[in-house]
Amino acid sequence: MTTQVASEPRRRRKGKVPATILVSAFLLAVIIVSAVAAPFVAPHDPLAQDLLNRSLLPPAFAGGSWAYPLGTDALGRDLLSRIIYGGRVSLLVGLTATMIAGFLGLVIGVLAGYFGGWLDIVFMRVADVQQAFPFILLAIVVMAVWGPGLVNLIIVLGVTGWVIFARVIRSLVLVIKDQEYVQAAIALGTSTRRILWKHVLPGVTSTLLVLATFAFVQFILAEAALSFLGLGVPPPAPTWGGILSEGRVYMVMAWWITALPGVAILLTVLTVNLIGDWVRDRLDPRLRH
Repeated sequence: MTTQVASEPRRRRKGKVPATILVSAFLLAVIIVSAVAAPFVAPHDPLAQDLLNRSLLPPAFAGGSWAYPLGTDALGRDLLSRIIYGGRVSLLVGLTATMIAGFLGLVIGVLAGYFGGWLDIVFMRVADVQQAFPFILLAIVVMAVWGPGLVNLIIVLGVTGWVIFARVIRSLVLVIKDQEYVQAAIALGTSTRRILWKHVLPGVTSTLLVLATFAFVQFILAEAALSFLGLGVPPPAPTWGGILSEGRVYMVMAWWITALPGVAILLTVLTVNLIGDWVRDRLDPRLRH
């Protein structure tokens, strides 16, 4: 009886969500909501220019005007509004590219792991060839050929990001298909479609979710890097990487143009990584304490 009573608080402590995860979830929710509701949240038009009256205004906390809380850029555009709208692009690219890469990796990983043979050899050799090139370098080359643009950027990142999904899921499928319950289903004449749907896919779903969180971060950073190099979403559309690129010329006299979009990228990447680590720990029984 004493042991049972003493163990109940311990179980509650194990199930408690850490404060860092709560703060991360709150910050990520603010970023997502502000990006989705950008037309209603942004105080100004992100493309509106005023070179004469409000060029390079500092943030309000650095002596500027509260009408432009985060200051303005060299063209007099409100930096807060541009960061909010830039979050729309980053989150859209990260989400859609993750969905494309996750779907391709899931299909290829399941097919290669379950059926094996020549199918496995072909898919894994293609993966080896693609991994021979650094991810960002491959994206730069393709975008330089195709030209900048939102759709092109999403396609390039999604199509080049499937390898890690496919390799991890393939290794899981190789383990799952040798389990006794799967072998029993095969012996009973269960169709391949039903085995994949009822036994294989549920076994890889949690890992797929964890991989998606880290791929999401990778694609946001890739979008920012490509936009910084002028190979992402072309101006005048605001993007975090594009704002950084525009502000690098004014780093000495207007540090906020580069620092504040960098903070937005940092917060987004940090919060998603922390949440992804926590989800991985919760879903993987080997990492529970």
